[in-house]
Amino acid sequence: MLDVIVDLDQTIYPFVNVLEAYCIERHINYDFDMTKYDFFSPGWSRRRFVDVCSKAVKDGVLYQEGIYPESLDFMNNLKSMGCKIHIVTHREFVSTQVSKLATLNWLSDYEIPYDSLVLTGDKGSVKADMAIDDNPKYCQDMINAGTDAWVLAHPYNTESKLNKVESLQGFANIVELQIIAKNLVA
Repeated sequence: MLDVIVDLDQTIYPFVNVLEAYCIERHINYDFDMTKYDFFSPGWSRRRFVDVCSKAVKDGVLYQEGIYPESLDFMNNLKSMGCKIHIVTHREFVSTQVSKLATLNWLSDYEIPYDSLVLTGDKGSVKADMAIDDNPKYCQDMINAGTDAWVLAHPYNTESKLNKVESLQGFANIVELQIIAKNLVA
């Protein structure tokens, strides 16, 4: 059995799409391209970002609406391969407890299989065999901790030189190959 870390935001959850729709609906001003996943230059201050996201969590939108279409099949596929799924995400708006509760409700609402949920900015602290995340910095932290981490390709992370996959299915294929290789050695 492989322990696999799966990130949420921009990996299986469409964070940018949900946040942008929330801002449009609530007439919250932003004058930058959210799809670049850079909210701070030339966008909001860190404080403004946290305030908007916290309000979206309190309003029952952020972390409660939406899922990428392929996400549920991907997570079920990992489970059917016998993987132990650790959802590791850096969600700490309003408070860690409020973000965790909203995340748990979202996971339940979408019937997403998982074995553990960890909210942390230190993703390298969670031990696993493999991982997928959209953020190269987090992937590097996990690699430094001994995890075979892969970057899920997005337009905002094309500069990364780390191992990349174009889709969740592509990562599932790599996991399957690792399981086969592990069984051959055993």
